[in-house]
Amino acid sequence: MRRSWSLPWLVGILAFCWALGVTVALPPAGQERPKAPLSTTPAATILAAPEDFEGQQVAVRGTVESAQRDVFPNGRPYYTLSVADGQAVVTVFSWSRPAARAGDRIEAMGVFHVWRYNIRHMIDAIRIDRLENVR
Repeated sequence: MRRSWSLPWLVGILAFCWALGVTVALPPAGQERPKAPLSTTPAATILAAPEDFEGQQVAVRGTVESAQRDVFPNGRPYYTLSVADGQAVVTVFSWSRPAARAGDRIEAMGVFHVWRYNIRHMIDAIRIDRLENVR
């Protein structure tokens, strides 16, 4: 039997999640969450021509140099990771707490922005995968 999802039911679930502080990340309109991993792009390549990558989906691999939690003036928390790949460092931004911390190797996939949320040269993460701990 197929269940039909009514709008009031969906609104109730979203309100419940919001009350618990759970964030639901949906891909931008017209864009599906990637099913296959992208090939990674070196951070130095992205930073050498950042305007060419503006608004493009990218994937980077590297070691987390620092992980930070901060709060916007409206009270909403966010997280940033400084990810180094041996040649350059790029900032990975996330609304939810990443499972990685300083010293971890990660692969981050998201949309690159030259300037967003008052952060320069950042990847707005769709996914952050911890590869290994190098400590």
